[in-house]
Amino acid sequence: MNGVWLLVFVGCVLIAWGGWALWAYAPSRWVQVPATVLESEPVITPSNTGQLFVPRVRYAYVVNGRRYECERYAYSRAEDRGGRQEVEALLQAFPVGATVVAWHRVDRPGHASLKPASPYSRSQMWAQVVGGVLVLGLGVLVMALKRA
Repeated sequence: MNGVWLLVFVGCVLIAWGGWALWAYAPSRWVQVPATVLESEPVITPSNTGQLFVPRVRYAYVVNGRRYECERYAYSRAEDRGGRQEVEALLQAFPVGATVVAWHRVDRPGHASLKPASPYSRSQMWAQVVGGVLVLGLGVLVMALKRA
């Protein structure tokens, strides 16, 4: 019976985590603001398949008279990894000194991103919620069958 409770627990955790992510990263919780690029370079990131690069863009922006600096490029840290040339091409849109659009959280202005929420990342969150519902349902079904 412990295995059944584990399924129920894991299902609830997946639902809660995915639901929180959907709420926290909902497009309505992010606002555009002009930002100035301070640094822009490709950075090597660890990978099992060889060298991968990610864009590192440091930028500054002002919200309610307060200056913030951030390095988050994309909504999902897994996005936009690739070869050096691929990432350098992506970074051409963010030259040092350029004014670009950043997106910051309404409730946490220090939390920003240059790339708004992507459908791929939201799909992952929905998959997590749906997976949680399926795991929870399986746990409840096994529990019901054991009692019958």
